[in-house]
Amino acid sequence: MILQVLGDRNGVMVCLKEQERICREFGNVEGLAYSLWGQMTIFEYQGRRTEASHTIEEALSLATKGDYTPLKAEIREMKEQFWL
Repeated sequence: MILQVLGDRNGVMVCLKEQERICREFGNVEGLAYSLWGQMTIFEYQGRRTEASHTIEEALSLATKGDYTPLKAEIREMKEQFWL
C-alpha cells in the first residue's frame, strides 16, 4: 500500500479496518482474511503480539472454513515467520 511505503502505518490500519468492515458487511470472507492478515503485520510491527496472534488466528480460521487453500498456506507461513 502507498501509505505503508510512506511510513503511515496508522493510515494503513484505518484503511484495513474499513476493508474489514465492508468485507464483514457483504460476507466477503477472502477479503476479510486478507484485511486481518494486513492488520496482523501492523500489530506485530507495533509490538502488540497478543492482538497480532488473535488477528492471524481469525484470518486462518476464515481461510480454512472458506477452503481458500493458497491463502491458508500463506497465512500459516506468515504465522510461523512471526512465531505466533
